Amino acid sequence: MCDELIFGIIGTVLERAQLLTDLSALLVNCLKLQNPHPPITAEERIIGGRLGLDSVDAAQWVATVERHYAVEISDGDLVAGALESLGNLADILIKAGAHAQFPAR
Repeated sequence: MCDELIFGIIGTVLERAQLLTDLSALLVNCLKLQNPHPPITAEERIIGGRLGLDSVDAAQWVATVERHYAVEISDGDLVAGALESLGNLADILIKAGAHAQFPAR
């Protein structure tokens, strides 16, 4: 039982790390951003931060994420801060059990 718990925790940490990498690549490609330096962090503000993204970008980003991961991001998730950072969005996608429909490019 302990081994299952450890695997579950490690699996979640690794899954989240990979998801953050994928989300960052998807964001850069979706909104045709120049590769930001330093790279986008899990806690970095996405909308209104150094990337200069606005509400139009946010709408495009949500549509891309929903299509890519075959999920619907609810209004409640948006109000709760889904777009505040990649970390928030990753946590919502993990809770939803989302799976990518195609590789991030």
